[in-house]
Amino acid sequence: MKDINKIIIEFRNCLEKLSREGKFSGLPTLINFPRGSCGTTSRLLGAYLENNGHGVWNYMCGYIGKQSHAWLEKNGMVIDITSDQFSWGDKVYYKKSNEHKKIFSSIQEQKYNKQLDGKSIETDRLYIYYKMISECIRSQNKDNFI
Repeated sequence: MKDINKIIIEFRNCLEKLSREGKFSGLPTLINFPRGSCGTTSRLLGAYLENNGHGVWNYMCGYIGKQSHAWLEKNGMVIDITSDQFSWGDKVYYKKSNEHKKIFSSIQEQKYNKQLDGKSIETDRLYIYYKMISECIRSQNKDNFI
């Protein structure tokens, strides 16, 4: 099984690449990645981690004032690949921490249990982008072995 740090960085790199190439024009929440993309990217990354053997991660959502933000958590570990949209955030945040719980209020946890398999209406819209990101990661890994 591939190291989770490597997966998270590859996932973020592909989001940046595909965003620069204009591949997210059909999905308003990713057009200005990372700004305003936290919910969508958390769902996509949660599915990718599950599908690659890293189990189920919970989707978390909290607020700073009226602005919402989403990230993933599991067993005290936090993954946030869009926190750099804030002045305090890192591009890729992955560590055991409760910092998010100190920064955000009204935090809601949703047990993540849907895979982006293209079989339900709720996930079909994101499945196209999930496949695009997955292919980007495969392509980058293939290029690294040449």
